[in-house]
Amino acid sequence: MPHKRAKASIRKELSFQKGNDLPPNKLGTRPPKKKSSIGTPTSSTNHGIKDMPKNMYRILNSEKIREEYKARMKEKDQKSKDESSRNGLLKKSKSDQLRIESGERLSDFNQRVEQSMRPKLSSVMKLARNKTITKKPKTKSNPNESKPTEEPIIHQTTKEFEPKPTKFSLNDIVMEPPMNLKKPCKKLLSTESYKKLPISNSQKIRIEEEREKAVKRYRQLKEERLRNGEMNLEV
Repeated sequence: MPHKRAKASIRKELSFQKGNDLPPNKLGTRPPKKKSSIGTPTSSTNHGIKDMPKNMYRILNSEKIREEYKARMKEKDQKSKDESSRNGLLKKSKSDQLRIESGERLSDFNQRVEQSMRPKLSSVMKLARNKTITKKPKTKSNPNESKPTEEPIIHQTTKEFEPKPTKFSLNDIVMEPPMNLKKPCKKLLSTESYKKLPISNSQKIRIEEEREKAVKRYRQLKEERLRNGEMNLEV
């Protein structure tokens, strides 16, 4: 392998064959480095002067080097423009000719057609909206027109009510328990079968009887309490 180092015996033989006190880069292992041809002085460009340094050559021939550089950049720009124009033409030709590709489903093809037509449809819809929106005409105020008379403002007086008591006595008892006057909500239509409550008719009748008894007893207690209060006041 060229990148591997040779054996010590082989290296000794090569050094013995080359000899001693050799000039630099003569019969050496490493080849001389190649110099770049861009901006380097040659016999043709330097008018036969080979010993001129590189920096000196660039200073003297700066205009020529710049012109060469500009020419190279123009060629690159022209190539890039040609490639971009070719790619654009190819894309346009592909977009204009919408066809179902091999192995493509119909739904995917329809989606691709909708995506291609979407910008055109959006632009048409915007134009239609702008046409439909009509600007309201500005009414010019004529100074000769009579101004409307200002009606007198009637200040309504606020009605003052008695302050709400903050304390309530615990002996305030109503004659009947509160009743729910809110209308019952309509039953929602549902496909499921309506499940009846797990209460029989006899149990419902008993509950109503017990409720009536509780109301009667409640009223009796209220009447007795009122009578006792009147008797105490008379005494």
